[in-house]
Amino acid sequence: MNKQEIFETIKKAALKQNKKSRNEKTGYCLFRGEDGTKCHIGHLIKDEFYDEAWNTEDLENIDVRHAIVNSGVKLDLALNKSTLNEDDRNTDDFLFISQLQQIHDHFEPSAWAEQFNRFEETWLK
Repeated sequence: MNKQEIFETIKKAALKQNKKSRNEKTGYCLFRGEDGTKCHIGHLIKDEFYDEAWNTEDLENIDVRHAIVNSGVKLDLALNKSTLNEDDRNTDDFLFISQLQQIHDHFEPSAWAEQFNRFEETWLK
């Protein structure tokens, strides 16, 4: 999946779901929620690569990064590093996917369509 395909996959799935994936008790965002929801990155991870053990982790976790790439996402996510440094976090690919995730984590679903449009204007035009 290239960047355009990643964006379209996440946008379509997220707008259809129209609900955050989170633990209702703690409020923490989850790759896979208790009610079958998925966060934006969670929509990219195929079932065979998903592990509930890292459900509350983020892109800092090497297993999460491997699951994303193993699911067919063509991004350089520093798979050879268990610990990321500032340079790793500031690569175009890392920023691209982490900012897509930020739409899920920091905006309510009612704002997602507008945020996806802004993201597309910034990253894909």
